[in-house]
Order: sequence, then structure tokens, then C-alpha cells
Amino acid sequence: MPIRDFVLIGGLEAVPVGLTAEIGASYHGWITACTTEHRCFLFAVDLDADGSPEYCAVLGPSFYESPCWGRSAQGWRRLGLMRPWNEGGIPGVIQIQPDLLDRLRAGEARAVPPRYADIEIGHTVFRLLPN
Repeated sequence: MPIRDFVLIGGLEAVPVGLTAEIGASYHGWITACTTEHRCFLFAVDLDADGSPEYCAVLGPSFYESPCWGRSAQGWRRLGLMRPWNEGGIPGVIQIQPDLLDRLRAGEARAVPPRYADIEIGHTVFRLLPN
């Protein structure tokens, strides 16, 4: 995936080395979403409060999901997909703000803690999905 396919927003000045190769290898949605130059946006946000940013892509101006990647000692890995969420626990039901990309460009992305913590029992993690 060429770096030119991304518009860097939210204060991001450069795509980290190796990230575009990982995006191309791990997320095939970019093939249809990023076929037009400058249609995909990349921003950084510290999702796990460890002092290092994770990177999320906005695939077009009216996106439904935002794939995110993180870097560890083993290299890049896809973390998952961020989706609009409401308190009813149904993804994608809320209306996406029309100025969302403008807010991302202004650097307004920030991680917020979940309302309820996950529970780990042995090696299994459980997440409460609100009613």
C-alpha cells in the first residue's frame, strides 16, 4: 500500500516504518476503500495509556469501521476495529458526526476508559456488553 494513499491527520507527521506493509497484509478493506488517492486518513492515539501511540485508519469520509494497529517488540500487529458505539451496545446505530474528519484533523481523538472493566477468570477475559 503506497504511503500516498493516506492523508495524515491529527498532528501525525509521518507514517511509521513498516506500518503500510502491515496494513496491506492484515486489512484487505483498504483495497476497495483506498483506491482513490487521498481517500484514507491515518491518525495516532494512545489507546492503552502506555505512552506509545497506536494508529487507526479512517477509510473514507463516511466510515463504519476504523482498523487500528499497534507496535510491540515483535513488530506491527492489527489490534482490531473501532466502530461507532452507543450505550445500548449496538455498534453503528448512532449517527456519525458530519464534522468527524475535521475533529480528527484538529487532533481531537483521545482514548477514554471503558465504563465497565473487563473481568479475567483464569486465561479467559469477559467483557460486559451493556443492555
